[in-house]
Amino acid sequence: MSMLSIIIGADLNGHNTLWGYISNDNRGKDILDFILANNLNIINKPDALPSFQRNNSVGWPDLPLCSQSLIDSSINWEVLEEISLSDHRYIETTIA
Repeated sequence: MSMLSIIIGADLNGHNTLWGYISNDNRGKDILDFILANNLNIINKPDALPSFQRNNSVGWPDLPLCSQSLIDSSINWEVLEEISLSDHRYIETTIA
């Protein structure tokens, strides 16, 4: 039986210290429970730029996840400094 290869990029709006927030909220706890229950891995780096910025609010709602079968692959997920026409920054994902 082959392992399933999954990559998920989602705007989840859940706060959790594992992906950059200074505190956790209920949605962040539910997202973490989903990640753990489905044996997924968080791809982003703890020191990544915030992917959301509006006025004085910043956050990391955009969460990249992958299956265990891809964790050793060359996956790079980076929030770009380039200004977008949205309150979300551009995100570049490369897979080798």
